[in-house]
Amino acid sequence: MVLRFCTDTAAASWLLRSDTPPMQLISFGPAGYEAFARLRFIPDPTSADQAEADVDMPDDHPSDITQARQALRRLASFTATPTDCYFGVWDGYSDLELPPGARFDRTVRPA
Repeated sequence: MVLRFCTDTAAASWLLRSDTPPMQLISFGPAGYEAFARLRFIPDPTSADQAEADVDMPDDHPSDITQARQALRRLASFTATPTDCYFGVWDGYSDLELPPGARFDRTVRPA
């Protein structure tokens, strides 16, 4: 499977139409789903006062891409269209540079 940037962002316009608060939308998606899953690339904090960003990563911790590949292989069996999939990438995630055509203009909210 090859991942490509999609310059037609219309398939994700429903996210911008959501009335869900931005941080909830980013973390969990729009409200109204009966169930959802979130893939965490880092271990949970080990104490109540530890922030997620302060978790110590073991040397053998799998990379984000390795974990994503494992999840996608598993999830592919739950859809009739395993080769058709969209991913939302948070602009600014890691050092991934999004091409201009693959970005939403956050100042525009579709009708």
